[in-house]
Amino acid sequence: MTPRTAKSSTKHIILFSLLCFAPNALHAEAGGPDHWAVSGIKQNGTLAIHVKPNARSPLAGSAPYDARGLQNLGCKGTPSLSDWLKLHGAARREAGKNRWCHVRYRGIEGWVRGKYLVEDGGPFR
Repeated sequence: MTPRTAKSSTKHIILFSLLCFAPNALHAEAGGPDHWAVSGIKQNGTLAIHVKPNARSPLAGSAPYDARGLQNLGCKGTPSLSDWLKLHGAARREAGKNRWCHVRYRGIEGWVRGKYLVEDGGPFR
């Protein structure tokens, strides 16, 4: 194999890997807690779970103001998860306005605004 064909083969392998794995990486950022709890929703209110990460997207369902155990399927938006986890209180809520998280709650799967989520220890409800 010549150096030129070796470079070409390497490029093809890299391109193939990107095509196979990039869609999942772009869809939602991995990492973070296994479960979320709802926070910042008024008592007796509900958190909207949307079909797509957009406030105008149809609803897939909702979770109560005090729901716990929302399974984390990944988040996207700014800031990155690692930066968002470093924030606290009002700064986290403000940054969460641009962040959407893919969750599963009681058989409902969809997207919620990240500003209404806090780390939770596990499935409870």
